[in-house]
This record gives sequence, C-alpha cells and structure tokens, in this order.
Amino acid sequence: MNYYLINCDRSLNDAVIIDAVPENGPKGYVYKKLKPLSKLFPATAKVYFSSNYSSGIKLYDFVDNTLGVLIVSEAAKKVISETQKKYIEFLPVLMFDHKKSQVEGVKYFILNYFHDVDFVDKDNSNVVMNSINKETIFEIKGDVCIKKQNIPDDAHIFRAKNWPNQYVISETLENKIKEAGLSGYELQNTHCK
Repeated sequence: MNYYLINCDRSLNDAVIIDAVPENGPKGYVYKKLKPLSKLFPATAKVYFSSNYSSGIKLYDFVDNTLGVLIVSEAAKKVISETQKKYIEFLPVLMFDHKKSQVEGVKYFILNYFHDVDFVDKDNSNVVMNSINKETIFEIKGDVCIKKQNIPDDAHIFRAKNWPNQYVISETLENKIKEAGLSGYELQNTHCK
C-alpha cells in the first residue's frame, strides 16, 4: 500500500485560513501531545477566519491553518471516520468569518489523532531537525522515504513520530477522499528504498 503526506492546498488563494486555536479550548501545544482532548474541549469552541488573510473567504473540506492540525468538514469527517477506527476523535468547532459572524449551516472539526507511527526513514530522507527540540523533525527536503513495515495495517490516517505537524494517509483513505470529491488538500508521495 502507498502512503501520502496530506496538507492543505496552499495554492488556493480564496481559501479560509485559521491562525488561532479556539480561545476557550486547549492551548496550541496541547494538540501535539498525542492525547484525547474531548474532555478538555468546550462544546462551543470558536475559530475565526484570520484577519491576516482577508482574501480567504471560501471554506474547503480541509481548512488551511497555521496550527499544525487538520480542520475538516463534516463530509471529510464522515469519510475519515469510516476508514480510521482507532486513536481518533473529531472536536467540533464553530466557524466565524472576518466580521466575527458565525458561518451558519456548516460543521467543522479539529481532527485529533493521538497515536504516532515511527515511519520516517531518516537515513534515506533529507531530514532537518528542529533547532530547539533536537528530537523533532522540522521538515524533510525532497522525497520522504518511509519504513512501511512500521505502519500498522489499520492505520489509514496518522501522525509521524517526531514530526507532530505532519499527517499521513493511506492509499485506501486517499481513494475514498477522491471518490467523495473532497477539496482543499494536497498530497505528497512517499517511497521506500
């Protein structure tokens, strides 16, 4: 099976961008702790379209953000939750536009996956480690080489160990996302030596 890095599509000039976690929810770093957060998460969590990106007015199924999380639509939640059964929760957020008015008729969620997989083949990838936290991957330049043998068969969306901002999806989930016509994401191939 093939695996892909999934990120929001940064080429969409009209895409909404979120640049702050819900003010009444957990702090930003908590989302990277690989723990269930539903008990800490308020029922009325609010996120706002970023005023730094005023041209961003369209909500896609995968919402671009500067937080290192995946914010997904109800349609994306349905597809993902049908495929990935373990270590996952969807934290509901209310969307507010640039004028601080709630966007009615839409349902969005922060996807919290609280298990990581040690799949990056650091010996065969051009890995740049974080300058402050030397155990954390900052980025991988060029191709991402993976260790497929470390990926559980039932892992269809997961976080990369020591690379907390990066989500990975399986070919199975990628096909279902395509079939559902979901929008606002881009994929990067991975390979193994």
